[in-house]
Amino acid sequence: MPLRPLVHDQTCFACSGGSDLQNRFSFDADTQTSHGETIFGPGCQGSPGLAHGGAVFTILDEVMGSACWLAGMPVMTGRATIHYKQPVPLNVPMRSLGRVTAIDGKKVHVHGELHGPSGLCAYSEGLFIRIDGRYGWTVRLGEANDAAE
Repeated sequence: MPLRPLVHDQTCFACSGGSDLQNRFSFDADTQTSHGETIFGPGCQGSPGLAHGGAVFTILDEVMGSACWLAGMPVMTGRATIHYKQPVPLNVPMRSLGRVTAIDGKKVHVHGELHGPSGLCAYSEGLFIRIDGRYGWTVRLGEANDAAE
């Protein structure tokens, strides 16, 4: 599937490696799904050897929000619920995905998932609120690349 990388015009805590997060987010226009690749480094530790729940939620919030932005809907998080299924190890490649599930005026409902080598680690549901352009934030897509890379 051809993916296009997420490109912020300003520094973003979740995308720029804040608190030792190593991230890359892309968007599949065919399925309208945001994809993330993340490694939680030592600065993300909660329990020994495991990612802190707040770091895990940061990634789910980002992949859900990016699904909205990249589908042409600038948003801010209104509320979100996260379900932790199994611990998230440090220094292991993880995959996330986000997709819009419903739109009701300014309200955008989104689902997110975080997967590791042993399966689903956490999932989330979010309510995001569409915003106008007054904040001056922009998010765009880079050139398409092959997901098999």
